Amino acid sequence: MSIGSVSVQRLSEALLKFNIPIEEPIPEFSMDEIYEIDEGMDFSESMFIMKLESAGIFDHEDCQQEFFNAEIASSSIASRGFLFEIKEFSMLKENVKSIWKTQHRPYKEENDGNELLAKVYERVEDLNNSTLKTSIEIPLLVKKGILHQLSDECKVGWVKNYKARLMSYISERNEEK
Repeated sequence: MSIGSVSVQRLSEALLKFNIPIEEPIPEFSMDEIYEIDEGMDFSESMFIMKLESAGIFDHEDCQQEFFNAEIASSSIASRGFLFEIKEFSMLKENVKSIWKTQHRPYKEENDGNELLAKVYERVEDLNNSTLKTSIEIPLLVKKGILHQLSDECKVGWVKNYKARLMSYISERNEEK
């Protein structure tokens, strides 16, 4: 039996049933705190920020905090090493990407991604307690941050031809320097 496929609660019960003492219980994963970005943190050269700006989205403080918290959740889950949690977070990421795809397909705008970002956020909010519900506690803010992780990995964007628009934006930025 793979330990990653068994919940912490079931594992604890099984050990106690066979009189195997548990010295320190393994806590369930819970991200019960939202982390603020430190003053010194600079995401300005991050791919997800360039994608936002290339789509005309310059008010991105919230996006940065969402990304930051998604990164914390992702690394916390990975470092715990429980296969079930890792798979569940990976599946959540795929579900968020699927929501983006559904909203991106009919989107025609090539320069302004504000509407697409808002629509995807709305869907994530609407599906937070159904399709995007997980057995591990993942806050809504982290689920939105997953969008920016995907953007940072160049898997999603905020305008129709986001890769071409990003290349154009980067060229324009380099010319200005």
